[in-house]
Amino acid sequence: RYFKRQINKYKLRKEFFDFFNILLSRIKHILITNFFAKINLNIILHSDKLSRALSNSESFILTGEDLFSTDASLRTKCRPVSISSSYEFTFASKLFN
Repeated sequence: RYFKRQINKYKLRKEFFDFFNILLSRIKHILITNFFAKINLNIILHSDKLSRALSNSESFILTGEDLFSTDASLRTKCRPVSISSSYEFTFASKLFN
């Protein structure tokens, strides 16, 4: 009987920790994606494509490739980000799929 109780306690504890780990990983994922979104904004600011578009005062779409890679062979799973000439940066709700 004592052992049964201990096993049940252990199971409950394990379920709680599993739930807690999942929760932590979700929070971590959100924080990391927001952090990278800010970093990518800084990278975009220095990109040629952006400076050309701002000087021409036109709206255009930056793809994930423009955001993350200097090499065209590197493909990333990123939704497009639209940037208008009025310096409004609209990030898609999820940068990373």
